[in-house]
Amino acid sequence: MNARSRLPLALLLGAASAAAGQDAVDLSVVHRIKAEAFQNGKVMDHLFYLTDVSGSRLTNSPGFFNAADWVVKQLGEWGISAHQEKWGPFGRGWTYSRFSVQMLAPQSVPLIGAPLAYTPGTNGPVTGEPMIVGIASEADFAKYKGTLRGKIVLLGPGRDLEMSLQPLASRLSDAELATLLQAPNPNPNAQRAPGAAAIGNGRQGGPGAANQQFV
Repeated sequence: MNARSRLPLALLLGAASAAAGQDAVDLSVVHRIKAEAFQNGKVMDHLFYLTDVSGSRLTNSPGFFNAADWVVKQLGEWGISAHQEKWGPFGRGWTYSRFSVQMLAPQSVPLIGAPLAYTPGTNGPVTGEPMIVGIASEADFAKYKGTLRGKIVLLGPGRDLEMSLQPLASRLSDAELATLLQAPNPNPNAQRAPGAAAIGNGRQGGPGAANQQFV
C-alpha cells in the first residue's frame, strides 16, 4: 500500500472513531449530579469540621490527628474502609491554647497576630520594646547581631494602614432590588431559615418587600 492509499484509509478510520465517540448525553445523569451538588452537598459541613472544630492541622499536632480521626470515622459511616498510615518519627508536635499581644505605649491597643509554629511558651506575660526586623538571607543576620536581646521581634516589613472612608454597608434602591428579584433562584428546594419571610418561586414576596431588604 503506497502513501496515497494509506491517507484516505486513515481519514476514514479517524472519522469512524469520532462518530463512535459522540454518544448521546444522558441528561438525567447530568441533572442528578447537579442536584447532588446544589441540594445535597456537604462541602461546607466538612470544611467546618476540618477547620473550626479541628483547628490548625500542623503535622503531628493534636489538630492534625483530630481531623484525621474525623475523616476515617466519616468515611466509615459512608461504607468506605479507611485507616491512617503510620510513618517514621517526625519529631515533637506543637499547639497553643492562648496567645495575645497588646501595645502598651503611647496608648493601649490590642494587636492581631499569631505565634510561629514550634515557638516555646512564655512563663507569664513578657514585655519589651518592639522591633521590626527584615531578614531575607543569611547575610541579614549580621545587621542585627547584638541588637535584639530583650526586644520583641516583629518579622517582616511594616505597612501603613489607611482609614477606610467607604461605608461597610449600603441600602439598595427600589430599582436595584427589583432587578435582583428577577434573578432565578439557583436552589429553589433549599430549606429556609426559621422565621424567614414567605417566598414564592424563589423570590421575596409581600407588600413593601423591596424596601425591607438590605445587602
